Amino acid sequence: MVLADRTTENVVRNGRRSRGPSPNGHSALLAAGGITESSSDDENSRKNGNSSKETKKKSEYEEKIRVGRDYQAVCPELIPAPERKPENLNDRALLVWSPTKEIPDPKLEEYITVAKEKYGYNGEQALGMLFWHKHDLERAVLDLANFTPFPDEWTVEDKVLFEQAFQFHGKSFHRIRQMLPDKSIASLVKFYYSWKKTRSRTSVMDRQEKMKKNDSSENGSDHGSNEDSDNDDKTCGSSKRSYNYGMLYEMTKRMAGALLSQKGCALHEKEVIGILLPNMPEYVPAIHGCLLAGLTATFANPLYTPEEICRQFDMAGVRLIITLPVLLPVAQVYKSKAKKYKGTISIGGRHNVSENIFGFEELLREDHKVDLPVIDPEDTAILPFSSGTTGMPKGVELSHNNLVANLAQGSHPEMNRYYRPEYANIRDTILTIPPFFHIYGFNGILNESIKCRNHLISIPRFIPEDYIQCLVEFKPTFLFVVPSLMLFLATHPKVTQEHLSSVNAILVGAAAAPLQLQDKFKQKCGKDVDITQGYGMTESSPVTLCTPVKYDLSKVGTCGQLYPNTQAKIVSLTDGSNLGPHQSGELYIRGPQVMKGYLNNEKATKETVDSDGWLHTGDVAYYDADGYFFIVDRTKELIKVKGNQVSPTELENLILELPEVSDVAVAGIPDEMAGELPRAYVILKQGQTLTDKKIIDHVKDRVVKYKQLSGGVLFVKEIPRNAGGKVLRHQLHLLGEQLDDAL
Repeated sequence: MVLADRTTENVVRNGRRSRGPSPNGHSALLAAGGITESSSDDENSRKNGNSSKETKKKSEYEEKIRVGRDYQAVCPELIPAPERKPENLNDRALLVWSPTKEIPDPKLEEYITVAKEKYGYNGEQALGMLFWHKHDLERAVLDLANFTPFPDEWTVEDKVLFEQAFQFHGKSFHRIRQMLPDKSIASLVKFYYSWKKTRSRTSVMDRQEKMKKNDSSENGSDHGSNEDSDNDDKTCGSSKRSYNYGMLYEMTKRMAGALLSQKGCALHEKEVIGILLPNMPEYVPAIHGCLLAGLTATFANPLYTPEEICRQFDMAGVRLIITLPVLLPVAQVYKSKAKKYKGTISIGGRHNVSENIFGFEELLREDHKVDLPVIDPEDTAILPFSSGTTGMPKGVELSHNNLVANLAQGSHPEMNRYYRPEYANIRDTILTIPPFFHIYGFNGILNESIKCRNHLISIPRFIPEDYIQCLVEFKPTFLFVVPSLMLFLATHPKVTQEHLSSVNAILVGAAAAPLQLQDKFKQKCGKDVDITQGYGMTESSPVTLCTPVKYDLSKVGTCGQLYPNTQAKIVSLTDGSNLGPHQSGELYIRGPQVMKGYLNNEKATKETVDSDGWLHTGDVAYYDADGYFFIVDRTKELIKVKGNQVSPTELENLILELPEVSDVAVAGIPDEMAGELPRAYVILKQGQTLTDKKIIDHVKDRVVKYKQLSGGVLFVKEIPRNAGGKVLRHQLHLLGEQLDDAL
């Protein structure tokens, strides 16, 4: 079938060659594969046939014409048209990008060659045609000359938005389509298959960052003076975007100026910014630009529900949000409720004056001349939210002094190998998953890695394939993990010893890694790997205990010794007296890293930090004769799911919204993968009925995934409480075990 007679000469349209007609004699194409000659009689038939045939032909092509707009996106151009030279379009590379493995390589190579030489297709477009025909080589060949492509309507912004949306929603194309409403589901699926094959090479965002680097060099930026400016400092393991130290410093200064400038965001010193971002290189200039400008930053999990995010940002008094285009609807929800809201910065988006949205890149390129303030070390730098030892999440006021003190404490050569003579000038490649919106990820990983000049690779969201690909591609020497990730590496069949061959050390945070898990991990590595563990809280910036660089292996299971300039004591749970070695009690901590207090909550502050400056951790611990600490139990109510804090009170309040519920208590139950899972113990009102599914669904719609009632719901007749009405969690655990045994 031929749509119309066209000249065989290639015509350049919009930077791409249009398809020529089918020359006579193309029956020779893949003759060995049984592909027959296409006749030109269809053209005469179409011209001379009746209207019904014409209508049928037209409708047959309507769908294909629509797909033509998606067609280029099936295998997006990774090399600009002016640079499209044969050596840049290696056919073997195109085969790697191909969405099919069902066709023998020789036939596929011949198909690509003919498509390029006879019909003016580039290799990616030819593979796109093949994909459209569901890998039917014969139909693809017949269609090569008969299809007039439409211009690619996927803009650079569309492609960037898709990449960002996928990092949050995975293959939930209906959710992705909410951010790209003009694209059909078919279009999104087709683009996904191409992007999946090519993202390990070059992405749209890569090209943008390269242009940005070139522009900054041409503009005479001063980052070249940094001796490490040629080294990658922060890399996104998914998109491969990377910045060096000099660029990050320059972007941070520009960000600070843009936030304060009247031409920019016009914020005032000490106002609060909400950061709603996954792990990504731009996190550094976003948050450090905020701190350099004398502002306060609070960060939230971007996977939280809009209700959770708005509640936190409202408590913190957020005036501006920094986020991604895919999360702009959440920012708009907060904007509609907030007072004195000044705008949203969109990383990957553009200025939109009517919606008060600032494009991150445009904001940095503009000339914002402003005098940066002198920072008072005791000013509040960040406001992470924590449930503390009990109750609802609260804003933790951490000063510049708290954060810097904790980084300085970690510079002692007994605690940090980079400050030992044998590690002089050694630069590790570090792969990390713990989120930067968690205090462990922010001060314990991001800031610590920058301070030690290491190359830090992170991915926005844990996808097993992406993490394994980072192990292969970057060959990290150091891993930051939480126990659930350590278990994945130790037990998943797709993770092999070869994947971990470059790793010589890991640090486990957020929760303790059992001895059996450590042994499993070392067995998978096939060698002795240094495993460091630490202990801390959001309220302590976070590190208070850490295992030394070199320590007696008989101490395995310890969370370490005291950080320099930190004090601790073990207090009896019965009479409040100080205890000696090998006696278990509540761990109290004191040091320069301990928080200023909880935001606007003096009562909770006094309950957590006493008048002598001791932070009551809520954890039961003991220390041995050598000063090594061991965490053995928890007095606080907090549930730890894969290192994330879950407040029982928050879930209890949600369940009490159901009119059938008389009383409820939530506690954690042990789980090998997650550490703990939330379980609800529910008392129904007399004469009322309610299913566990309804309770689970009610909570599910209102909280992020890790807070959901994955431990289930148990209906009970009584909830154990003390005289003051406080839930006795330990007895609740015993009650749960008895009910499980009965079932």
